[in-house]
Amino acid sequence: MNKAEEYEEYQEAANILINIPGVYELTGLVISEKNNWSPWPREIDAFFDPMDVLTYTTIPVLAFFGGKDRYIDPIQGRDAYESALNQAGNQDYQVVFIEDAGHVMIYAETGCFDEQLGDEYMDEYLETLELWIKSR
Repeated sequence: MNKAEEYEEYQEAANILINIPGVYELTGLVISEKNNWSPWPREIDAFFDPMDVLTYTTIPVLAFFGGKDRYIDPIQGRDAYESALNQAGNQDYQVVFIEDAGHVMIYAETGCFDEQLGDEYMDEYLETLELWIKSR
């Protein structure tokens, strides 16, 4: 949906999503009117595919995925990272899944885009990060 280049492409993708039960409750997604919509700039990082790099990455990698992340699919992301790093032959990586974390590793109840539950990182995130850094 966010990668649509034309309004009709955006509208088609948004209609599919909005008709899935529970999507509105989790995301607050509403379809923008044509005069209020514009495509995302192609140069932003949302269009970067990390798999292009990860399949060749052999340096240490620490990656986190929050179970309540609504910006990306955390299960698919976690599995893709592990697969790509294995394909690269990387021997020094850790992919961490934190069930109650949102996109920025802050506690989330739903992960809804407009949910603001605080500004403190999850303990598991900070502890894992600290151990990772100290072990290097």
